[in-house]
Amino acid sequence: MTRRADHLRPATEAEVEASVVDRFALAGWYPVKTEANMLRRGKAGQTRPGHIPPGFPDYLFMLGLGEGTGLGLCVLVELKRPKGGKLSARQRLMRANLGQNYGLAVHVVRSMEEAEAVIALGDRLQAALLSASEGRL
Repeated sequence: MTRRADHLRPATEAEVEASVVDRFALAGWYPVKTEANMLRRGKAGQTRPGHIPPGFPDYLFMLGLGEGTGLGLCVLVELKRPKGGKLSARQRLMRANLGQNYGLAVHVVRSMEEAEAVIALGDRLQAALLSASEGRL
């Protein structure tokens, strides 16, 4: 059996993760890996409010709004491999819950292009918020 050259095989989720995390960090975002799938659950799999529940996105990336504000932006990111990476039922439920109940979007990122689009959106929001608050902080 012949092995496909590394540059010809589809990227794994771990490879996408490493590239995306590096790119966010290079753009000034602080990465927080939630490890939702690694957490030990309480009785009968229940999660207390404020704890990371099953299906929570892989990463929370944070970007400061500048010195002196103490505020920042955050983005929730679920990483998937480019081909065949699908959201689980728990992830779909969590995505719907965060959107409907908290107005939060979970960005599913499968490629550097998708990561770049999220970073660019954050940059635009950061610039708009800083511009709107000039002289008031």
